[in-house]
Amino acid sequence: MIDDKFFFEKSVELGFTSTNYQSLVNLHGNGVQCLKTMGCKSVFEFGSGLGFFLSACINNNLYEYMGYDINIYEREFAISKGVNPDRYLLPNGKFKVKGKYDAIYSTEVFEHIYDEELKLILPELSKACTKYFYFTSTPNRTTPEWDAEWGHINLKSKEEWIEMFEQYNFKFH
Repeated sequence: MIDDKFFFEKSVELGFTSTNYQSLVNLHGNGVQCLKTMGCKSVFEFGSGLGFFLSACINNNLYEYMGYDINIYEREFAISKGVNPDRYLLPNGKFKVKGKYDAIYSTEVFEHIYDEELKLILPELSKACTKYFYFTSTPNRTTPEWDAEWGHINLKSKEEWIEMFEQYNFKFH
């Protein structure tokens, strides 16, 4: 079973916290710029991990952001890179999003969460989202060993994700 510390240590091992850090912040900067181009001024990131997107928000002057994740080790790393701890939430009881945001941003997160849990999360994200849900997820299996080690427990096709999200009033754009 994957725990938070294992997942963080795997990220360190793969260079996400060192040699690949800035390029991943830059990559998420593309997401920030896309959202800004679409008129978004506020964003809630579900699955903030090591804080690449949150750091990109800061670097790209999108200051109305909030992040959320379950991994305290990854949150601490993000804070060490300059993310404001008040803008990176950890679970505190039942998942709820306080406030409304122009966009919800979640990249490469949902494949780590079973549908039963997503059915509790998606209504909250839908209520909080006023414009766009910016989402990516790998549809590809690697090897059974790697998928198990990396926690890929919910791989779906694009069409399957669209069908699921439509149940929560998200429309494919």
